[in-house]
Amino acid sequence: MDIKFRTHFLASRGITETSLGDTVSTSPSPSPSTSDSVAISFQDASATAGEVSTSRDSDTVSDGKLNTLAAHIPPDKYLHLPDKLGIEYNEASCILKQHGKDYKGAMRECLSIWKNKSRGSFTDLKRIFGSVHLGGIWKQYMK
Repeated sequence: MDIKFRTHFLASRGITETSLGDTVSTSPSPSPSTSDSVAISFQDASATAGEVSTSRDSDTVSDGKLNTLAAHIPPDKYLHLPDKLGIEYNEASCILKQHGKDYKGAMRECLSIWKNKSRGSFTDLKRIFGSVHLGGIWKQYMK
């Protein structure tokens, strides 16, 4: 599957126009030439099915997996894991208090905060779980 982009520099207006099929977008930064075409080929089988996959998307932990992990993290790990997720002690304590000492709900919120702040990388989260001795939970539920 090939996708072609056509770029035109409109000198009179000082903008670059990029088009894809019927879609047109503009950018204020000029292109060095007056007209260029770029073709991008996708070798991925999902691309032929009409889906585009990037390495970021394929390595992102799903919300379903985060729910599963949150449900199985022991309460005694609650303050250790949020720290490794980049959530300060006071914030983690407030989250737990807001959830009425419901560790599962509080942990799920912490995992959401981490995912929103970071790339939400499966690889990064696996490393974090290992660093707080939760590798067994990871292996059991992240198959």
